Amino acid sequence: MVGGMWDWAAWQGIGTVVSAAVAIWALLAARGSGRAAKEATSAANRTATALERLVVATEAGAIAQAREAPTRGAAWRIEWLSGEAYLLHNDGGGTAANTIVEVDQTQHLVLRNAKVGDVGPGDARRFLAIQTMATRDTTVTIRWTDENGQEHTWDRPLPPKR
Repeated sequence: MVGGMWDWAAWQGIGTVVSAAVAIWALLAARGSGRAAKEATSAANRTATALERLVVATEAGAIAQAREAPTRGAAWRIEWLSGEAYLLHNDGGGTAANTIVEVDQTQHLVLRNAKVGDVGPGDARRFLAIQTMATRDTTVTIRWTDENGQEHTWDRPLPPKR
């Protein structure tokens, strides 16, 4: 049936045009989602940077407050050194005795050199925090005893590796 409903050449032509249109639509959609993914990644990076700045500012405030307190105490800050190594700084005016870096075992964060001992004012101690594929939370707890024998804790997510 030439020119009728079963003209395969015509149907093939229509199929080719439809296939081309679908391919063009898929290409445009992929470009759009790639752009959206880049924008989402950029927004996430900006958020992470803003949160890190907030943490640093909060730490600076706590350190300033500890230095101005009537009793001398430890004030902590953590710095990424390299690889899996971090420095725990005591920027306060008092010595922290029996200082330990701890994590909950459900965090899947492995610590080495976690018993950092006594940390005097202005001193820093190195420890390792090894993240695994299962690590979702990098919060460490610093536990120490002050000069009056009172135990304290301080929690902080590890700073980002740069």
